[in-house]
Amino acid sequence: MNLISHLHTGEALNRRKYIIIATGAIFGVLVVLFVLVEIFTSRDDLVATKRMEARTLVESLAQSTRLSLAANAEVEDLLTQNLLTAAELLQHLAEHRSIDQSLCAETALSSDVPLVASVDSEDRIFASSLPIGKLTTDTKALLDTARNGGYAWVVGSVAAGEAQEEYVALFVPMHGGQIAVAGVPESRLLEFRLRTGVGVLIRNLGENPEILYAVLQDDAGILTASEQIDSLESIAADTFLQDAMQSGEPMTRFIEFEGERHLEAVQRIESESGARYIARLGLNMGGVKAIQQRGVTRAVILGVVVIVLGILAVWFVLARERFSTLQQEHRRVRSSSEVVMENMSDGVVAVGNDGTIAFRNSIAAELFPERSVLDDRDPLKLKATWAAEEPIRYFESTLQRDSETKTLAVGTSLVRDERGEIEMVIAVFRDITEQRRLAEQLQRKEKLTALGELAGGVAHEIRNPLNAIGIIAQRLHGEFTPEEGEEEYDQLIAVIRKEVDRVNAIITQFLSFAKPPKLQRVKEGLHIAVLEALRTVESQAKSRGIDIELDVRTHAEVHVDRNIFKQAVMNLLQNSIEAMIDGGRISMTIERSNRTVLLRIKDDGPGIPEDIRKKMFNLYFTTKPTGTGLGLSIVHQIISEHDGSIRAESAPGQGTEFIVELPVAATEEEETP
Repeated sequence: MNLISHLHTGEALNRRKYIIIATGAIFGVLVVLFVLVEIFTSRDDLVATKRMEARTLVESLAQSTRLSLAANAEVEDLLTQNLLTAAELLQHLAEHRSIDQSLCAETALSSDVPLVASVDSEDRIFASSLPIGKLTTDTKALLDTARNGGYAWVVGSVAAGEAQEEYVALFVPMHGGQIAVAGVPESRLLEFRLRTGVGVLIRNLGENPEILYAVLQDDAGILTASEQIDSLESIAADTFLQDAMQSGEPMTRFIEFEGERHLEAVQRIESESGARYIARLGLNMGGVKAIQQRGVTRAVILGVVVIVLGILAVWFVLARERFSTLQQEHRRVRSSSEVVMENMSDGVVAVGNDGTIAFRNSIAAELFPERSVLDDRDPLKLKATWAAEEPIRYFESTLQRDSETKTLAVGTSLVRDERGEIEMVIAVFRDITEQRRLAEQLQRKEKLTALGELAGGVAHEIRNPLNAIGIIAQRLHGEFTPEEGEEEYDQLIAVIRKEVDRVNAIITQFLSFAKPPKLQRVKEGLHIAVLEALRTVESQAKSRGIDIELDVRTHAEVHVDRNIFKQAVMNLLQNSIEAMIDGGRISMTIERSNRTVLLRIKDDGPGIPEDIRKKMFNLYFTTKPTGTGLGLSIVHQIISEHDGSIRAESAPGQGTEFIVELPVAATEEEETP
């Protein structure tokens, strides 16, 4: 009985052992299967995320390329306008003066164009602001084009200056078969393109270890590519590239590159001129493959351990560890695109389909506090893009930050999933405030130059009859005595003479603006001229209850005509004094910022509205009942002649601050070649 019972007990134990082993084995297999499913699901999710990031990255590259092309085109348009202005100014002056080297030099200085020259009817250069070589045969052919009434361009065929540097030049016809020539060094334009061109962006992307290559190509072939690429298939030979060229939306695919399978993202780029290109990014999939291989290996090891030992806890810990590893790899892969975004010079903001900010780089975070990009003003038109379901290639938006208005060049794009539904809206923007400010200064300078010449001509025509009126009034006062009403007669004569003197003073200002005296600049500290101007107006300020404080933080030297610049500072101080009816304080600061010296003049006056501030440097513009509108125009002219700039920052009720910038004079070491 005991033997039979023992046998039954042994059989039960064996059955239980087999059941436990079978259950453990089944459970182990199930666990392994579950882990494998998780691994492959995570791999698919990782690939999907990689695809989305690839589309986001190539779209950002395409948008940055469009902005770069647009910025280059705008700068070249400004260059063209500047050259045309210089040539037309020489053409205008030639109607009143004979053309010689000094006239060309004056025109070059006032227009900020290094090369201004004139070619006679026999194709000889008889006057130039720079030493200029002989014209080439190709250049002479362009002279005939200009004489037929059009403008002619030539690049790299005019050698000028002591170093005989190649210039980009514009030919404009003048009377008598003469040609006006205006040009800038070709190296200046080339240097700008090298700093901001698309090739720099492509090369920088190619340096990222997670990006195999970056390519920009058109139907003819590769335009620019990262260093890893020597050749790729053409658009005509690849149907996928042809579809991407037609679609206009970011597309991805897996390709064989250097014997391995990697992910490629493609996006069409269309410039403002209508030219079409393809941007291609190859993303390294080695990390994804490594994750998959490590996951399979660990699953097998974990299954063996669970089946042999039957320890669920060990399996659970290993599974959790494996899952955590997958998440870390996922975050690492995701961060690679974020590193690229953070190192971009443009701001990038991405908004998901739930209305929250999915991503923004440091530049975007600096300009837009949390969720301010999604407020009712919609400054980047993210909501408008989502509502219209169409990207906005380019628009300009203004943004108020810290009492300063910034101008942004913005473009938006859409990221869609495989079903064509919108997953994300991306805005790429660039701060073009400084570019706009420089353009406005150039336009203002050209306008003041033209108006000044007109004022000079009119002033000459008025002065002659005005002098005659003054002489007649003087003779009436000295040689004639009325038989009655002598007192009234004397008063009228006095009024005439006084008004003649006042108008004559205004005419003198007009002529001074139209033909400013040649500067006698020396190298000295800016504080010397500022102190002399301060002492001149200090007594007037005190009589009005106004304190003037000067804080000299730098004695850096500048090239300045002390007497002329002193007049500009006096005009600015006079404006501040007249604006402060109830007294107050004027603070003046001289400080250095990199290669410039800043003069800040800030008062406690009522401030200037924005609409007036935009016009305050315009010739003849004034808000004073007895003003002539010349004061600030002369200030702007003087500072421009000193190769400087001036701007005003003000708001109603917050006073006004004028900021003058002058370049620092080179030291003896810098001047030594």
